[in-house]
Amino acid sequence: MRIDRNHFTISLPFLIVFSYFLHFQLVFNPIAISSMVMLLLIVFLFYFISCKFLSSRVPVFVLFFCILLIIFLLVFFPSVWHSLYNATLDTYRQYSTLKFYPFATSFTTEEEQIIRWLILGLLALFLLSLYDCLLNICHWFHLSAFLFIVLCIPCLLHHVEQPLTILPCSLLILYLLTSRMQTSFPHALFLFFSIVICVLMAVCTLCFPKELVWEYNTNFREKTITKILTKIQNLGEPKEMDQIDLQDAGNRLYVGAIHLQVQGEPQTYYLHTFSGSNYEDNQWTLLPEHIYRDRQIDYEKILLHLDPSNEAFQQVQSEPSNQPLNAQQIVIEDYRGSNQQILPYYLCSVDTSIDPVYDAFSLRDVDQLTYAYQVWDPALYDRYQQNEYTYPDVSEDYGNFVNSYYTQLDEKERNLFTKLKLVNPRYFSLKQASLQEVSTYIQNYLSQQTDYTLSPGNLPEGEDFLTYFLTENHQGYCVHYATAATLMLRYYGFPARYVEGYRITAEDFNGNYAYVRDFHAHAWVEVYDEVLGWIPLEFTQAAPMHEEAADEDLPSDLPDTLDQPNTNQPVNPSDEQTPLNPTQVTKKTTLPSSVIIISILGSLYFIQLFIRHLLQIRRCQQANRADAVISSYHLMQRLQKNGLAIPAQALSLAQKARFSKEGITEEEKQQMLHLFEKCKQQISDLPLRRRLIIRLLYALW
Repeated sequence: MRIDRNHFTISLPFLIVFSYFLHFQLVFNPIAISSMVMLLLIVFLFYFISCKFLSSRVPVFVLFFCILLIIFLLVFFPSVWHSLYNATLDTYRQYSTLKFYPFATSFTTEEEQIIRWLILGLLALFLLSLYDCLLNICHWFHLSAFLFIVLCIPCLLHHVEQPLTILPCSLLILYLLTSRMQTSFPHALFLFFSIVICVLMAVCTLCFPKELVWEYNTNFREKTITKILTKIQNLGEPKEMDQIDLQDAGNRLYVGAIHLQVQGEPQTYYLHTFSGSNYEDNQWTLLPEHIYRDRQIDYEKILLHLDPSNEAFQQVQSEPSNQPLNAQQIVIEDYRGSNQQILPYYLCSVDTSIDPVYDAFSLRDVDQLTYAYQVWDPALYDRYQQNEYTYPDVSEDYGNFVNSYYTQLDEKERNLFTKLKLVNPRYFSLKQASLQEVSTYIQNYLSQQTDYTLSPGNLPEGEDFLTYFLTENHQGYCVHYATAATLMLRYYGFPARYVEGYRITAEDFNGNYAYVRDFHAHAWVEVYDEVLGWIPLEFTQAAPMHEEAADEDLPSDLPDTLDQPNTNQPVNPSDEQTPLNPTQVTKKTTLPSSVIIISILGSLYFIQLFIRHLLQIRRCQQANRADAVISSYHLMQRLQKNGLAIPAQALSLAQKARFSKEGITEEEKQQMLHLFEKCKQQISDLPLRRRLIIRLLYALW
């Protein structure tokens, strides 16, 4: 294997790796700065000695060995990478309004530092051998530049402040992009630079600090990141639309992808996507199709259950102490790409079409992003709940259907609850207990017997999801709590079903807008009421709808964390959300965006001119005298196209360099350089337009 090396190509991989790891260290500080420098010196010394005294194939062998070792660590020791990931979160939390969740590792502080030191050393050795192969064996300079850009992306995410090392990294990328341009294509470098500028503009839109981004572009950036992250989340996760597979309820990790944008009054919203009716084989599914088909039920009317003509509804409205309840508008912009429609509770009208699939969920047109709904003021529920009530006897057709099928419980679950010594259902029926009393009892039981966590582990093969959660693991999150609570409510005779969707609170709003991210995904329980229809009940924590009744009985160690636990990170409320409505945007006291963009583009343009000029000088003065003469002549031909005369002696020297076997002497090379400089002196005599073309397009001056 032949490797073309000179002093610069030997040092270039070392320079790239050193610049990158120094930049990574200053951004994330995974280990001490002195440890990072020492680590790089050890890696460089080991690699240099290996390449100097061993086989020329050392870069390939080292690269292959590092790839195998990285794959081995990913498969068998993922905690090693989790430790490095956790090291980046402290930086991201300082600059982003997203919530980041670290991986749980069992390392001590000293062990974690050693682990990070070793993994960074492995990555440095891997990148060093990779760049050596790309630059000195394959001569793929452009691929090296692309790889360098990819490596820098984590350092640019979430508007992280960049240290000064970003400048040498950028210059190295620009050099790699321009170093292999051929002189036989005079416009290639200019065209390539224009393409690079377009790419940089797109990257800058996502990565520039917030102060440098055009105000309305913030929303564009969020939407773009949302689409990318949502597609990443959906890769390899085919999901049946009519069922929830609880086998997938393992450890959860969120990336902060935006799924929805909600415009409405700041308050708590439960946004419904799917209702599970039948629990069997660790799945929540719909009831058998023939059960729905045998009944003539207007499922769209069920969604608009709060009919003002309803007697019970009118009674609540007509109470002297109550003010008339008004409808509120809620507008949802859906970025998920799913064909399950988002539906809020307590609908009084729908401004868009609804295509219900029985009473479980509704289909949507994925090309339609925005949906508008009218919902009743949530104070209606508070009024209705002022006095404890016993679940009413429902005589309506749908009520009979609900009582028949949403109270069903398999004998296996019934025996499980009996084994767990839950209060006998007969106790609550004799006492004529209200829904609040029963739900408070269930929540107390779950909080005492289980612990909330986003890392409960995977369900073992052959285990029942509910049984494993309540009798063995005792750890879970909203999916576990909602499943258990749904079946417990059925055990006590209340029609209930399992629901998935999103939950946001008033704190998630900035003004009247709220971004709904992946960590707002939630599961809860629905119970049917003859007046209010299906109402959401929260069992993952004491929710506002029944916390007053439950406060005095709940244990002090009840987890007050939802599926989106708080992190101790500074949040700037003014920057957290950006409304779509441009009139809602607060003007910032910064330079106009047009001035910033023009300044950046102008700087980049003149930088590339300067680099091209230096590359031209380098080609004309290169060690190969024949190539140097030919390069000088090509540049003189560009001047000739713009009205300048080429000396006859220059043509004879160029022909000798190309066709003569005698070669070019050093004196002839210097003579050609003198002729070239003499030719360039004529540029000042040209018209202004010609001078601008030569200097700003051809980089000749």
